Amino acid sequence: MAQPVRATPSSTGVAAASGSKGNGDGTTPVPVQSLSARGKRTRAALIQAARDAFEEVGLNEARVADITRRAEVSYGSFYTYFESKEEIFREVVKQVTGEMFEASAVGDAAGSSPRDRLAAANRRYLQAYERNARIMGLIEEVAPYDSYSQELLKGIRGLFLGRIENGVRHQQKDGRLDPDLDPRVVARILGGMIEQVARLSFIQGEPYDEDVVVHTLTTLWSNAVGSVPDE
Repeated sequence: MAQPVRATPSSTGVAAASGSKGNGDGTTPVPVQSLSARGKRTRAALIQAARDAFEEVGLNEARVADITRRAEVSYGSFYTYFESKEEIFREVVKQVTGEMFEASAVGDAAGSSPRDRLAAANRRYLQAYERNARIMGLIEEVAPYDSYSQELLKGIRGLFLGRIENGVRHQQKDGRLDPDLDPRVVARILGGMIEQVARLSFIQGEPYDEDVVVHTLTTLWSNAVGSVPDE
């Protein structure tokens, strides 16, 4: 279990890092596109090692030396690829949020009903959150002090809520939902359900049964706004 993270502007240094350049010795990391195949493998190993360290001890306690030890590379090699611990944390954030973006898609499996696709999307989102729960918790704690993480979180939520909002507007257009309801507010409320279930289940450790939760969420959403329309 990851250690609690006490994220503050001074303790994380993430906000300060957003404006930093170079490694303090006049050099800068090699651009990814300029790396050799071996360099790209080393960089990927460092990112995975960083993720492991952050999940185990948190952002505050993890050190560059911990990351290089896990990746089995020299301490100095780290700065060939990254300016700081905060920069590599952002790479971890980018990978995790990318997966969450994908999980937010409803999908268009042939032969499945809109309700089935909604259930599948809910399940994918919850499974992705469970896989990434420790990093998601860190991102949420750091986001108030780091615009990069904050914008990525907003992007994930915006995509997720946008799909719910489309469903609301579709039902209003068909006359099956009160036209006076604000689609954005409805999306925020319904989207908040699954977000809160994910946080309580995977970060705070409340009891969780995937099939029961997916069925319940899908039923509540379908009853409230109808199924997500075909795209």
